[in-house]
This record gives sequence, structure tokens and C-alpha cells, in this order.
Amino acid sequence: MKTYAVIDGSMITTVVQSADEAAKLAELFPEKTIKEVPAGFTGNKGDDIRFFDEDGKRLSIAAATEAGLVPEVGEHEAAIWEGGRYVLTPDYTGVPYWKKATGAAVHLSLGRKPDESMTDIEPSDPQAVWNETGWTVPEEVLSERVRLERDRLLSESDYIMMADYPLTDKSDWKAYRQALRDIPLQPGFPQEISWPQAPEKRS
Repeated sequence: MKTYAVIDGSMITTVVQSADEAAKLAELFPEKTIKEVPAGFTGNKGDDIRFFDEDGKRLSIAAATEAGLVPEVGEHEAAIWEGGRYVLTPDYTGVPYWKKATGAAVHLSLGRKPDESMTDIEPSDPQAVWNETGWTVPEEVLSERVRLERDRLLSESDYIMMADYPLTDKSDWKAYRQALRDIPLQPGFPQEISWPQAPEKRS
């Protein structure tokens, strides 16, 4: 297993035992040097700390403790240097959350936890609103969408109903257009709509 250290000048301030943890520390401390150190080194007082940097300068441990320098971190946690020691802080960076009140995405910074005003369930629709169990689109929004589509389909066939349009029998089109107008009367409106099929355009 490889061992990595955070080096600040000639002081080793953090020691970790995996490349993943080293990558996390590199994100937390971009201004510091992360390098591999002798395997098995943990930062405890009893460890052999006689190793050197590329220039042959001996490196020493800053604030070594019996328990080591970096605490074990759990899910959604990070170890940060604070008050001369490392402490655990919430880490939800990169975890998607949304505001229940608006549906807007929330980008949590290091140290900030999600609260009751947020959810990790993505909104199902740009106009969805949050209720006790999840996101739903209000009935009035669905109704307006259906009516707009109904009106669009009606307008597409307006010219067929004009007196000078060369179609002898327009009964099928009249029935189709009436079915469009009656869509709000369907039992499933506005959640479930059975759209009528437009007749063929024949003379």
C-alpha cells in the first residue's frame, strides 16, 4: 500500500494511506505538495520519520499525535486543518440537491449539509412543485398544456372548414374537431388524454 504526505515547506502536515485520499487532500490543499513517502508511515509519534525531499532536505512532522494526523473520514465527510489540528467537516460537494420551494439546483460547499428545504430527488418537470412524497405538476399547468395543444391542432385544420376548400364531405373533419373541443370533458383530463385521430385529407 502506498503512503502519501501533504508537505508544507519542510513540515509534513498530513499522512494518508491511499491514492484516493491523497487526491482528496490535493483538492483541499492545492497550494501544498502531495508526495509519496515510505510505506507504513502513519504520522504517529513512534514512526521513523527520517526521510528527505528531492533536494536532500529532511522532512519533519508537524503536530504529530499518538492517534495520527488525519482522522478516519466517513461518507460525506472530509478532514480539514482547523485550530492547529484536523477536524471532520461535512462534505457534500458534487452531490446534487434541489430546493423544494423552487426546484432550483443547490451546489453545497465544503462544510455545508443539506437541510429540510432540500431534496436529492430531481424535479420531474420544470414546472413541478414539491409535495410530501415528491414532485408533481399542478393540474392547472397540465390543463393549460393540453388546451394549447388542442388549440394548435384545431388551427391546423381551420382551412379545411372554409367554404372554398375542395372537400365534398367534411363530416369526418367536423367530428374530429368536435372531439378536440371535447377533450376537457374526458374522464382522465388533464393527466390522461385520448387524442382523436385526424381524418385523411381527400377530396
